[in-house]
Amino acid sequence: MNVYTIMLTLSRSNPQVIRELKIRDNCPVSDLFDCVRCLFDVFPETTVLHLVLENQDIPATHLLNGYLKTGDLATITDTSSAVSHVIHLEVLDLQKEADDKHSVPQITRLRTWQPPKTIRDFRSQATSLDACAQAQIHLNQKLRRQFDPDSLPPELHKEIGIPLSRILDLHTVAELKDFADANDLFYYNGQRKSKLIETLCDDMAEDSFCNTVLAGLSLAEYRTFRHLCMTGALPDHKDYYWVVLPFLSQHYLVGTDYSGTVRVASSFLDFYEQWLGEKHEEPYLIERSYQTILTAACRLYGFVNEELADELMKTCYPDLYGDEITKTLWKTQPGLLKNSLKKLNSSVYFLPEELDRGTAESLNESYELYGRIHYVPDQTALEMISEHGYYFEPDAETELHELLLYKFRCSPYHVSFIMNQLALACYHTSILLFPVLWST
Repeated sequence: MNVYTIMLTLSRSNPQVIRELKIRDNCPVSDLFDCVRCLFDVFPETTVLHLVLENQDIPATHLLNGYLKTGDLATITDTSSAVSHVIHLEVLDLQKEADDKHSVPQITRLRTWQPPKTIRDFRSQATSLDACAQAQIHLNQKLRRQFDPDSLPPELHKEIGIPLSRILDLHTVAELKDFADANDLFYYNGQRKSKLIETLCDDMAEDSFCNTVLAGLSLAEYRTFRHLCMTGALPDHKDYYWVVLPFLSQHYLVGTDYSGTVRVASSFLDFYEQWLGEKHEEPYLIERSYQTILTAACRLYGFVNEELADELMKTCYPDLYGDEITKTLWKTQPGLLKNSLKKLNSSVYFLPEELDRGTAESLNESYELYGRIHYVPDQTALEMISEHGYYFEPDAETELHELLLYKFRCSPYHVSFIMNQLALACYHTSILLFPVLWST
């Protein structure tokens, strides 16, 4: 495969707007026009472009290798609008490449990625290598979205981004220091608030911190966060953002602007976009789903073994299920939850925050003695149990609550306690009681 290296310069731009483009030689001229529209904001999608080489107008359907060679100078003109723009084109190189690296057009170098509005903007762009690097990534994403959209994740609503410093500035110095201590973030004791925020912003932009935050999200919170990033708004509900995004709120990565609109820290939004582009989401969802199953099973049955985990995975997440996948997950995931799960024996785990070891052993022995008669929830119920513990369906909960409160004259405190114990008993008797009932 032969690949052109082409330098594109926007005429009459000051400072000069230049892009260095890699594109296959067997592409039609129309692909080059699409690249120009992606790389230069002055050309709308409806613009009619013309490639002129040695006073010859080359048709858009013809291939580039039939006309362009190394050293050629040409122009790309816009004649369909009142204000005509011209792109000067120079073919720098034509090389044969063995791999498929440039199957999609790609920017390799650029100068002045965005026309500055002020002298200050110009100076910051001219001196910032990071800005140029980010601009190159952004332009290459635009090209890939144009020519190979299936290879990219859905586009995020970047307008919901807000500087992390603005979120941190809403908190006191004491709160920021407590947060830093809880998350092992470095700071100096004598720092002023502005310097403390700057230090925290640097550490919170690191991939290690962002990965830790993602690993701490529940499935429900991750789906809510993903919906926010993809649509620019939270799903329809009556809860506040800190209720549906508790972990992100605790880590100061979401907040609101002056109008009350929910915003996400820009640094975390950029990390999430890159994370999606690197195809981490599918294995992440598989692992989080399995961890949800482990926690829910311990709360539902009092314990979890490989057989129960496999059954729940197959029932609740059939699109993620696979025999080899679940076998691998059983070997790795309980260890990742070691701070919450404890070993009952070599192949069974329980949740000590819910049950003592003796009760868990009794439930496990009953299960092994009487067979596999047990309640299997659907995905929604499973995730509710994993995140919130035992619960009744909303209608049943309301009816039972009114019955205890008004007919049996229980106090509100006792009502809450009784309902929790009833839910717990209902779940556990799915193992203990059903075999007895079937045998009588």
